[in-house]
Amino acid sequence: MASRLGDWRVKFRSVERYWPKVAAVIALAVAVIAATLIGLMRFNNEAPTESGGPVRNTPGDVTPAAKAPLAVFIGDSYTAGTGSTGGASFVRVVADTQGWNFENLGEGGTGYLLNTDQDPKLARLGCGKDYCPNYPEVIAAAVEAEPDIVVVSGGRNNVTASTDDLDAGIPAFFEQLRDALPEATIYATSPLWDVTEPPEELGRLADIVRASVQSVGGTYLDLGQPLDDPGLLARDKIHPDNEGHLAIADAINKKLR
Repeated sequence: MASRLGDWRVKFRSVERYWPKVAAVIALAVAVIAATLIGLMRFNNEAPTESGGPVRNTPGDVTPAAKAPLAVFIGDSYTAGTGSTGGASFVRVVADTQGWNFENLGEGGTGYLLNTDQDPKLARLGCGKDYCPNYPEVIAAAVEAEPDIVVVSGGRNNVTASTDDLDAGIPAFFEQLRDALPEATIYATSPLWDVTEPPEELGRLADIVRASVQSVGGTYLDLGQPLDDPGLLARDKIHPDNEGHLAIADAINKKLR
């Protein structure tokens, strides 16, 4: 019995003596296995690109690309693109620069105020139809488009309106627009003029537009008067040509940046 105990003690001491080396070997083996597993995981999660770099399969890579926001433009003949050719209106240029999809609701001869008694002959000259819907009347079409952004431009066709009509009509339009599109981002540009000196009434109108859009949580874009050169106007000397539309677009994009 004592002999057997002595044999176990010798064996235990032998194991005890070599245990550090055994433990080191086991630790090394575990490290090698772990490194191999990690390498396999990385291999499965990375794919080579044409240039040799990896493309990681992150959640952002497998989900659909974010949908571009939709912007609706409300305005007059400038907004409608009169004077431009080949689709070079400032609306298209702004939308392309900002990465927006867009719907253009601009109508020639229109403005912020209702004009239910307009002459059909003048309407056909303005928008090509017997009746040109003014800004409040296109809100329904804007809502139908379900926009993320609304850009309102124009106002020059209202310069001859009375102060009382402007004080009542412009705020009412923006309130109706906000009520109809409570989640949309709303921008309003300052009213534009041609190369001639703007009338004093245009400044008064601009002040009302600024206060009205800001009162509904929108943003006023003061563009100045970018059509400051006769070379930016079409043959009628009123509407911007392609270069003029680019000048307006540049002024808007600078304010949006």
